[in-house]
Amino acid sequence: MALHQATGTSPLAGCLPMLAQAPAFLIWYRVFTAPTVAGEPNALLAHGFFGGPLSTHLVGGGHPFVFVALLLIVVALAVVSLRRTRRVAAMTGAPEPPAFVLALPFLSVLSALFLPLAAVLYLVTTLAWSAAENVVLRRGLPAG
Repeated sequence: MALHQATGTSPLAGCLPMLAQAPAFLIWYRVFTAPTVAGEPNALLAHGFFGGPLSTHLVGGGHPFVFVALLLIVVALAVVSLRRTRRVAAMTGAPEPPAFVLALPFLSVLSALFLPLAAVLYLVTTLAWSAAENVVLRRGLPAG
């Protein structure tokens, strides 16, 4: 809090990017779950990914083989995030974050169990992009 007060920023300032992308995510979710769009059949629902329709859910009769592969990727990315968080804490001499903070990346895995395949693909893409972006932005820094 002292750092936020010294710089004149709000602790909630980090929520702005999340709030900015929330409408787009909600629209994408709706596009891949609505049977009709503007009174016409939703043509996107006719497409699939490795044999699984984009509108299918794992829980409730989804295409398990497609979801398992994507869930394994999400778990791997969550583990990478967890290791990075611990490494940064060790490098800076800060105490390790509380368990609930360390568990946050794994909420993506939980949400992927209930999202349609199209949203899980979006989730995997954004998590992988964020991980790759972090590697690029942190190159040249000590590995710790």
